Amino acid sequence: MPCCAIITCKTKSQTASIERGGISFHRFPKEPNAREQWIDVTGRGNWMPTKTSTICSKHFTENDFIIKKSGYRYLKPGTIPREQIVQICSSSLTTNSCNAIINKPSYVAISASVQNCEGTQDLQAQASSSTLLTLTPKRDKNLKRKYTEIQELTNRMIAKSTGGGPSKQKYSPALRSFALTLDYYSPKAYEYVRKTFDTCLPDRRTLRKWYQNMGGDPGFTAESIEALKIKVKSTKYPIIAALSLDEMAIRRRIEWDGKKLLGHVDIGSGIEGDHVGIAKEALVFLVTGINCNFKVPVGYFLVDGINGRQRADLILQCLELIAETGIQIISLTFDGCAANIAMVECLNCSIKDKKFLFHTRQRIIQLL
Repeated sequence: MPCCAIITCKTKSQTASIERGGISFHRFPKEPNAREQWIDVTGRGNWMPTKTSTICSKHFTENDFIIKKSGYRYLKPGTIPREQIVQICSSSLTTNSCNAIINKPSYVAISASVQNCEGTQDLQAQASSSTLLTLTPKRDKNLKRKYTEIQELTNRMIAKSTGGGPSKQKYSPALRSFALTLDYYSPKAYEYVRKTFDTCLPDRRTLRKWYQNMGGDPGFTAESIEALKIKVKSTKYPIIAALSLDEMAIRRRIEWDGKKLLGHVDIGSGIEGDHVGIAKEALVFLVTGINCNFKVPVGYFLVDGINGRQRADLILQCLELIAETGIQIISLTFDGCAANIAMVECLNCSIKDKKFLFHTRQRIIQLL
């Protein structure tokens, strides 16, 4: 049922047909300037009309319409409604009767007592205040919803501009493989590229999560890290453990498991192809409890020769993951191959200097 959009007009299609015939309803124009002027006339502030919003013909004059042969009348282009209702003489009255009414003198008795009169401004203020009171609950709800949306949008923009909060940036598989491979071969080169190109590469903490794999693929095993966390929670005392690493020889062979080729060098980056070398060793990391009885392999990598710098970086990644579980690693065990000696130097350690310390009454020598 159409009704007039002007806030002070109560004309509806049913009441119009009962009270007075010939009242029509006209939709808001599509032209922006004219549409804005129509909205201002309604007196609804920032209200926006819908497709079915209309204004009745009481707010237009007869000169604002174009009457077609069919009898339908249309508004002229650019016509602006008036907020006050325009009084239009009925077409059923003849010109002579109108002139007679105009020429007929009329006398109105005016009382001198004005004590109980109220000013028009007060009446208008009361009408507008009552109208606002009827609109307040719904409008207040909409304003609260808009305020909440604006506040959330502002917080997101501030967090994005200041770098605060967790980053939800998604990296493509190609960039992920490139980042893991570059960090594996040279951590210093990775940091240089990241700083030079304005942090286009993820942080090292993100790489540690990417190194974790589920389902037995090369890398640090997420199930093993989770098992260590459960062990720490179920133990009432701090757990002390040792970390061991060693290389295990494997057959140089490429196999198809039904989904992908297996046997290439794999450091958890997921890079495949004929350009990737064939692995000949598996570098395994094992955590052994010292004051607690357990042994957990935390990860492995398929390699074809790995230098000391790369080993040192993998050890640091492993130690950081284990530290997050709450286990304290106090020793590192490995064999004496040249690559491991170079790894120790990259970690700024030395196994050549031997210190003798007597810290008990007994002659016990501790090698540090």
